[in-house]
Amino acid sequence: MSRNLIEEISSDKDKRIKTLHLTKDGNDLNDQINAEQTEKIESIFENVDNDWEQAMKELADEYVKGFKG
Repeated sequence: MSRNLIEEISSDKDKRIKTLHLTKDGNDLNDQINAEQTEKIESIFENVDNDWEQAMKELADEYVKGFKG
């Protein structure tokens, strides 16, 4: 199922070379994801009084929880 998030563009110099680019919908989704990630990270830093090491531990714990379901 195509969500029209990326487009494939062939090189003018060598048609075997193809690059992938985000479409407008792809850029919109990327911006949304980035905003959500930024909000999450800022929230974690606020909760640990900007302690870098503790924030990284919190992020790692959340990451591992994602694998466990």
